[in-house]
Amino acid sequence: MSGQRLRGQTPKLGTARVLASIPLVALLLRGSAGAAPVIATLDNGLKVCIAEENSSDIVAVQIVIHATADCEPDDKAGLRTVLQHALRAAADKKIEGNEDLGFLLDMEDSRGGLSITSDLDYVAMGYSGTSDTLRPALAFMAEAVFAPEITEETFAAARDVVKRAAAGPASAPAASTISLFCMALFNRASRAYPLGTPKTLDNLSVADLNAFRRRYYVPSLAAVAIVGPVQSAQAQQLVTESFGRLPAGDPALPALPEASPEDDVRVGGSPELVAPGGGGGDIASLVIGVPAPGLGDPDEAVTYVVHALLGGGDAPGGRINKDRKLWEALGLRIPEGTERTHCFVESLPPPTSARSHLAIHAYIAPRQAEASKNALLGEFRSLADKEPGAEELQRAKQYVAGTYGALFDEPMNRALVMGRAVALGFADTVGASFSRRAMAVTPKDVQRVAKAYFGRYGGGIEFAEEPPQ
Repeated sequence: MSGQRLRGQTPKLGTARVLASIPLVALLLRGSAGAAPVIATLDNGLKVCIAEENSSDIVAVQIVIHATADCEPDDKAGLRTVLQHALRAAADKKIEGNEDLGFLLDMEDSRGGLSITSDLDYVAMGYSGTSDTLRPALAFMAEAVFAPEITEETFAAARDVVKRAAAGPASAPAASTISLFCMALFNRASRAYPLGTPKTLDNLSVADLNAFRRRYYVPSLAAVAIVGPVQSAQAQQLVTESFGRLPAGDPALPALPEASPEDDVRVGGSPELVAPGGGGGDIASLVIGVPAPGLGDPDEAVTYVVHALLGGGDAPGGRINKDRKLWEALGLRIPEGTERTHCFVESLPPPTSARSHLAIHAYIAPRQAEASKNALLGEFRSLADKEPGAEELQRAKQYVAGTYGALFDEPMNRALVMGRAVALGFADTVGASFSRRAMAVTPKDVQRVAKAYFGRYGGGIEFAEEPPQ
């Protein structure tokens, strides 16, 4: 997957690490500088969400398509990512040499440009520029998303980009262990390998891309979100001009595959496995995790608070950093204080998905696999057995509210959250403050979610050598 770019950054392949890990409602849209968002639906089913924001002359647009990883056949995992890059290449080709479209270029000095990203539950094309470019930008984006020209040459180049990314740093041992864990928990290659595998990428054709786009890139599965110095009625008219005549398409999505009720741990091998600080051989990489409330769920904020309770990110006082029995279970000789750097044990950020999870990654001694698995599971199950203390919960809530609430100062980020809320069917969360929801989490909420979700687990483990008998 490719992460939604932050302002001034080039779009990157790899796991979406910043915006993609931001919860759906992590934004208070009712700011002092603008009115409440206006939400409407065009005759062809396209959802429109507009927030008037007059603090600058910059307008941000996001077209969000509800084309999920579950829409991909498992034998064609990575299709959406290849399509993402093919769409960008086709758009760039139209822009090249056309002076009238120069405003769509990603220019550092103007803070403007076009971007496209894919995540587990959506695909988004974004634009940021001065407000006078809104009309031509919408017209261009409508064609770029819903009527692009994807040729054999464009497809081949896009697939090569994704192949190189899948073979690069994003597929380092820890990442591939996460893929094994996702296969165990969800049993879907499209969720475990969003960049695809060499086999699934070789299975793709330009016909596959065009068929997928025609089926899922349709107005009835899409939303247009606009944030900036615009009047809602005028902005909606501009959206109607560019998108209103497009055929609605089929709004149905594939039924979600049922998760296996059985606990599962997938095993793999990676000769290149290296622990933090170097060394190898006598090392293994382990991920253990559990299902958790995700996008649109009233308890989504609880998921992020639990992530911080465990010690995710830079959250202070995390449990996995203080649990000496956990560190003993890993079976490694770790210098005193090293654990504080999150090198050997880490609470992984929850994915941006309705089918979310919480997981812990650890480097362990190979013969300590069973003991380490049980120790990591114990971190989750302890939350079901006993409510967290008031002091540690307060620290976790403040970390979540401060970390995620501060990431939405720019219109592009706000438009993305608005667009995906409306496109994914969670329009009632638009305008809700994630910070307030996080601060409202109680010890009973944590224990209730833990009891409801943490009974089943999945795991992935990779050995540098043959698994111990």
